[in-house]
Amino acid sequence: MPAIDKSFSSTIAQGFGLLRCFTATRPLLGNKELSDLCGLPPSTIARLTHTLCALGLLVRVDRHRKYRLGYGALTLAYPVLANMRERHLARRHMRDLTDRTFGQTSMAVLHGLDAVYIESFRPEEQWLSRPEIGSVRPALHTAIGHALLYSLEEKRYRYLMSSARDHLGRQFSSINRRIQDSFSQLERSGYCTVRGTYRPELHALAVPLTARGHDDPIAFNLSIRAYGGSCPDLDQFAPHLIELRDRTLDEMGGS
Repeated sequence: MPAIDKSFSSTIAQGFGLLRCFTATRPLLGNKELSDLCGLPPSTIARLTHTLCALGLLVRVDRHRKYRLGYGALTLAYPVLANMRERHLARRHMRDLTDRTFGQTSMAVLHGLDAVYIESFRPEEQWLSRPEIGSVRPALHTAIGHALLYSLEEKRYRYLMSSARDHLGRQFSSINRRIQDSFSQLERSGYCTVRGTYRPELHALAVPLTARGHDDPIAFNLSIRAYGGSCPDLDQFAPHLIELRDRTLDEMGGS
C-alpha cells in the first residue's frame, strides 16, 4: 500500500480491501465477517457494501444475508488481460510445452507476495492443481514466485521482504534461504526449481520472462506431477521451459 498522505484516498483503499476479502474458497461474506476481516466498524462496512452493490461490484444474496462479487468486477480485469501482449504471444508455445511434457504450464505476474496466474494449460482435466486465470499462489513458496521476485525491481523487493519478515517472524529465515537458493540457481542456470512446497505431489521449475530490475515482472513455470512418491528429474525439462521463454521474447521483439 502506498504511504498515507493528503492525496491518498482511504475510502477507495477500504473499498478495494473489502473486495479482496472474497476468494474462491470464501465466495459469500456478510457484514460481520467483512468487518472482522477488514478491521473496520460495521457502519463503515455497511456504507461500503451499499456503494459497491450500487456500482455492480457486489451483489447481495438475500437468502443468506450475505454478499458475493458482482459481474462488474470482471470488467476491471479484462482490459489488463486483453492488453497483455506477452500473454497472447506465449499461449500457443505454452500449450505446445504442456503437450510435449505432460506437465502444467503457467504464466504469472506479481501482486504483493502473491503470484497471480494470467494463463495456464493443464495436461488433463483432473490435474492436481487447477490455477484458473486470476488465482494466486504464494510467491515465497513456489518456483514461479521465486522467479518473479528474482526479476523484481530492487527497492520493491526489499520492501516486500521486509514485510514478509515482519509477518513471518522466525519462519522467515528458512523461507529466505530457499529463495536465495533459487536466486543462485537462476544466476547460474537461468531457471529455478522448487519441490513439493505448495503441494507435495507437484514439483516445479520456473524462468523469468522479464529482465531483472523490472517494475512488473512476468514468469513461466512448468509443474510436474510425482507418482508413487517418486522425485522427478526437473533439470531435464529446463531446456524446454527456457525455449518457451526465448520464443516468446523473439516474437515480442519481432512483432
